[in-house]
Amino acid sequence: MNEQLRQVGGSAAFSALIMLLVGFWMSLKGVSSNQVYNIAVATTTWAMRIGGIGMVIVAIMCFAGLRIGLLLDAIVGMGAGLLIFLASAACIVLGRGVDIRDIIFCVVGLGAAGAARNSWALYRAAPVGAGGDSGGSWFGGKSTKRTIPDPPKTPEPVHPASVRPSALGSENPPPGGYLAALAREDEKPDRAEFE
Repeated sequence: MNEQLRQVGGSAAFSALIMLLVGFWMSLKGVSSNQVYNIAVATTTWAMRIGGIGMVIVAIMCFAGLRIGLLLDAIVGMGAGLLIFLASAACIVLGRGVDIRDIIFCVVGLGAAGAARNSWALYRAAPVGAGGDSGGSWFGGKSTKRTIPDPPKTPEPVHPASVRPSALGSENPPPGGYLAALAREDEKPDRAEFE
């Protein structure tokens, strides 16, 4: 679980960097006469800003080993991803035509939504008390390795050569030899079978 949290944390940190750069540094503004287009551009910018801040929080939680980071990644990633995708698709439809930036934002939005889906699956698969917290906290603690119990061992069947008939007695050879002792035996010999 720790490895998965680190991977999600690394992806969230990278996503946060890109989203914050686009949201704050590029600070896109719609300068069209079409108000819906201008709103779509503003939505993309704010989705990048808020999503970037959310991804910073996700990265911190995941690097801290908290299971809730996966849930937050699913929520932030899906919300920001769908907003970015829909706003960029609206820009393509309503704007000045197909722009490479809008296509890239559509792909990034779908990628974020797909990553959110994977984080949701990891969150659901993680045990509730994932981590060292024995209290089973909803947030989860630092993850420890889970041990999978070994399956019950089935006893090996007795090999026929290892069965010693009772007529043979102890370790010393019987008087008259082994064949004579077996001939004197009235009972049936022990069978080598699995009980």
